[in-house]
Amino acid sequence: MCGSEVDMSKLVANVKGPSEWYCKDGHNCWYNEYSTLVGIFPDNIMLSCDVGECLNDQDLADVAPIVGVTESLIAFVVIIAGIIIYGATKLAVKRQQRMFGGSIQLSDIYEGDQDAQSHEEIENEEALLTFDNVTYTVGGKRILSKVRGYVEPGQILAIMGPSGAGKSSLLDILARKPKRGIVSGDILINNVFPSKSRIKKITGFVDQDDTLMGTLTVRETLMYAATLRLPRSMPIQQKQKRVAQVIQELGLERIADMAIGSAGQRGISGGEKRRVSIGKELVTGPSLLFLDEPTSGLDAYNAAMVMECLKRLAKQKRHTIVVTIHQPRTNIYNMFDSLMLLAYGNTVYFGPASQTSRYFRDIGFPVPPGYNVADYLIDLTIKRPDDTSDHDVTPSTLHSRSSSTDSTHQLEETCNENEESLLHISDVIRDINTGEPHNSMEFSLLSEANHTYHLVQSFKSSRFAEVLDERIKKPHSHYPKQQPGNYSSFSMIQFMHELKILSSRTFINLYRDPSLFFAHITCSTLLGILLGTLFWQVDVDLSGVQNRLGVLFFMCALLGFASTSALSMFNRERLIFMRERENGYYSASSYFIAKLLFDLIPLRVFPPLLMGSTSYYMIGLNPSAAVFGKFLLVLVLFNLSAVGLCLCFATAIKNLASANLFSNLVMLFSMLFGGFLLNKDHIPSFLSWLKYLSFFNYGYEALIVNELKDLTLRDDTIADIKIPGSIILTRFGFDSQAFWIDIARLSAFVIFTLTIAFLLLKLFVIEQR
Repeated sequence: MCGSEVDMSKLVANVKGPSEWYCKDGHNCWYNEYSTLVGIFPDNIMLSCDVGECLNDQDLADVAPIVGVTESLIAFVVIIAGIIIYGATKLAVKRQQRMFGGSIQLSDIYEGDQDAQSHEEIENEEALLTFDNVTYTVGGKRILSKVRGYVEPGQILAIMGPSGAGKSSLLDILARKPKRGIVSGDILINNVFPSKSRIKKITGFVDQDDTLMGTLTVRETLMYAATLRLPRSMPIQQKQKRVAQVIQELGLERIADMAIGSAGQRGISGGEKRRVSIGKELVTGPSLLFLDEPTSGLDAYNAAMVMECLKRLAKQKRHTIVVTIHQPRTNIYNMFDSLMLLAYGNTVYFGPASQTSRYFRDIGFPVPPGYNVADYLIDLTIKRPDDTSDHDVTPSTLHSRSSSTDSTHQLEETCNENEESLLHISDVIRDINTGEPHNSMEFSLLSEANHTYHLVQSFKSSRFAEVLDERIKKPHSHYPKQQPGNYSSFSMIQFMHELKILSSRTFINLYRDPSLFFAHITCSTLLGILLGTLFWQVDVDLSGVQNRLGVLFFMCALLGFASTSALSMFNRERLIFMRERENGYYSASSYFIAKLLFDLIPLRVFPPLLMGSTSYYMIGLNPSAAVFGKFLLVLVLFNLSAVGLCLCFATAIKNLASANLFSNLVMLFSMLFGGFLLNKDHIPSFLSWLKYLSFFNYGYEALIVNELKDLTLRDDTIADIKIPGSIILTRFGFDSQAFWIDIARLSAFVIFTLTIAFLLLKLFVIEQR
């Protein structure tokens, strides 16, 4: 075994027992070696012999340790890899043509949802929305202060005000969106307090920013919304009819089969996207429709088109519509039925939009001739128009007031009324009392507070406030009270329904935007060929051991860092998921599993299989079919482990750059304890536990053990020495018996990380406004 020039006599003389032989019927023998030799030969000595004729195959000169790879097999692997690359390139070139070539027929996908016994029609239930004393506080700062109002069916209520007035906060609260602060007040629909599940059933909410999947067409986007939100018992033909109806109502017939497009891909216009976002909510026939800045970012024509659609829906379909808007043009302002004007969270006006000019003229703020009413109202809530009325606050008048206790008390009340909205006003009052000097900003703030206080008090004493008080307190028998019920409960049937639809949508998205898929496939195949070329037919000697250790480690590192692409994939759909989930489209579990099916399989299973299959026989690794199969198994499990870890960071960290940084740091940490860069036996004892946190430790060890355990190496530097692979494993700190243990640990790591990622998605990736 060791050659003629190596003296083993001392070792042989010190060999001690016990050792055992077992034979059955004169054959099928096995041998347990001397206990002294266990430290030298950690593997059992494997013998295949009959009684009296035992030999180790390493002693036979004509037995080759590794079977050579035929040239035909190598050629076959290269040809297959070439075909894959050609096909991927061909599909990538034709992708643009296919993307806009027509829509996929969703009726073929969902035909199993039909129920011949049910033909439900969508009926819009009229809804009267009333809200009273709505107050919202964040971190001790009051954003809204006792806001009151109502909206009747068939009307549009516009909430206006300058930036920071609390418009979006009020809209979120009315729609029962999760808020970070403390909310109080009464919000009723048809005179009852609705449950959150009922709110989701009868309301639609359109955000200021459109969150649409650019690869889908307009019709497909609306159809997916319909199949996810309308009852399963409704036949698919009825859902298609509803989608066609919404397309017609919103004037989207011309672009119905066009792709929506994204930032890097041309599609429909901004105004058309806004109407598609509205259509996603309209397919369910909501009684209440909330829209946050529906005309924001649109030109005059598209803004008017959007508002005309809303006006038509309110009048013809009796929808109750609430919108926030900043400074609308005159033609848009004239479409509003009611107007709520806010300033620093307080109501400055609530009443018919057509009577605002008359009201503000009566309280001393007439709209200048030819001036846009909406522009004037916004300017009025920001600062007082230039005049010399008694309401002006100047340094001289302020100083004279400070000498009067009553005047100071009045100013303190003014500031206390608005202390949560106007910062530093209380400091100004304190300075007045102490006689300290004031700067121009303090005078400006006090003047602003005094002006806002005057507007708020004027409204409270107006006839519009009296009408509002009567309408809120008066019961409305015309609208039937409906008892809140549980309109959403988990069921396996509903879960499978959502999973099927989301899987279909995810597949279409991947099909029409396969750039990442083809990048993974092409890079994996090309790198497999490159590795096979660089490490071509490694020798069965010590240099061959180095090459084997190096190439297997490189494969692990490549798969680990390639898995960070999962971060950007999830980040792109994060906002879509949060809003669709909050609006009741689907559950977190169905979304997560659909993403796993069409992320893990095409992007995380196929690439390691292709890279491993392409490079394995070119490198000259162990040609055993069983060893090759276990090699591919380890690569797939290792890749899934890396992806699971990245998904944890993707769900836990909102910022993509930060998630990328932490993922790369953890990858490097895992690589350090993988066993290649640092011998695991030389890790300080107080830090040795860290290797158990490294999935590189399990994956790389499994690959090395799988390759070297049954391998016999030769070294002829001094003499022709045969070295069992188990010796190499022991010297590098690997456990030659740990392959299946490492497989179990990798599997557990995959399950653990995916479970953590799901829990983070379910509990923390939620819409918080």
